[in-house]
Amino acid sequence: MTKLTNDDIKSMMVMFKTIGPEVITLSHYDLAEQTDIRDPEAWKAFLMEPEVKRWVESEMAIMQDTELKRLVKGSSKSRSMGQSQMINTLSKLNEKSDTKEGPVMIYMFVPMSAEQEHAPNTHKLPTNIFQRDEKDETS
Repeated sequence: MTKLTNDDIKSMMVMFKTIGPEVITLSHYDLAEQTDIRDPEAWKAFLMEPEVKRWVESEMAIMQDTELKRLVKGSSKSRSMGQSQMINTLSKLNEKSDTKEGPVMIYMFVPMSAEQEHAPNTHKLPTNIFQRDEKDETS
């Protein structure tokens, strides 16, 4: 991989920022075609620099937030399902959360009453399948 100096990174950053807002959508190949630096490997190394990654992420966050605000502002005039889905998607992108997504399963043991225990459609298990041995809890 191409090794960039600090001066290389600084000059590439200036060139990178002058392209305009669409720069965050360009690949290293696109940058090699559109700039004076024709080496895609140099642009790849540049795009992988932590400082550049942080800058692109911050630009993306600002653009997503701005687009979300524009959609919300115009939503009162629209009955578009697609627009409401886009608002929902952008809102989720802007959420900073480390929580896991997906269905939540809650298992519990509730002892049956005498009436439930003798009902014809009830099948009583011989053991509490949720009870854990003490050794299981320590591992």
